[in-house]
Amino acid sequence: MSQAGPDFLRSSATLIWVVVILFAAPAFADSGPNEWSFKIAPYAWLAGTGGTVVTDGDETDFDLSFEDILEVTTGGFQINAQARYGHLFLAFDGTWAQLGHAEDLLGGRIDFAVKQVIAEMRGGYRLLGPAFRSATPDTRPYVTGAVVLDAYLGVRYWKTDLSLGVNLPGVPPLIPPTQTEITSIDEWFEPLIGARFGLGLTQKVALSIDGNLGGFGVADAAELTWTLNLFIDWRFGRKWSAAFGWRTQSVNDISGSGVDRNGSEIVTTGPVIGFVYSF
Repeated sequence: MSQAGPDFLRSSATLIWVVVILFAAPAFADSGPNEWSFKIAPYAWLAGTGGTVVTDGDETDFDLSFEDILEVTTGGFQINAQARYGHLFLAFDGTWAQLGHAEDLLGGRIDFAVKQVIAEMRGGYRLLGPAFRSATPDTRPYVTGAVVLDAYLGVRYWKTDLSLGVNLPGVPPLIPPTQTEITSIDEWFEPLIGARFGLGLTQKVALSIDGNLGGFGVADAAELTWTLNLFIDWRFGRKWSAAFGWRTQSVNDISGSGVDRNGSEIVTTGPVIGFVYSF
């Protein structure tokens, strides 16, 4: 994919804010005791990945477990943050990962590095259920059997920075030395639309299912992406919760037909664990 221009990002962000403002009027006019509340949740997605890469019509499958990825991971961080008022919410989800590996070969060295950033911003409204609670600490934040339904629009940003270095002395005069350095940056923005369903299992435990669709081939975005999350949230303190669940994310960017068919279809899936601080 080529680089996406800033016009699409500005248009998507403007659309999110228009929707939020349209819903904001009744929420801010509500005479009830609405207050801001916030959540910050660092987490880890222990995922494996696999799929198909298509080049000029030829397909190549691959499958990497979490252990395979962990062996070449040199850094990473994931966080989710939310700001909520009445029935409105804004949410950010970010992932930064760095992978790398070096191999000594024939008296030389081959190394590669991959840096990836995924940043997602959502704006949404609670369609079903009570308004978000205030920031008052509560060791029993859920109502058993209570159902909530949230809908949202958003923008997701993807960036992958790949570098490959080859430094081989060769065997002169039969094999000449090889020194090559290749870099590639692939980035794009995509719109997304989604919903979240929540159910209070007890006064301290809740279930949530969150799914969204994105891409739609808009600008430089993928043909279709989708994400499905299933979480159990357990409040174990006045402001702290633990979250356990599963996330699956698919990116389909295959286009064309016959020998002009190129792209990839990749599915990443695995358990998620994290801690949530509410204030």
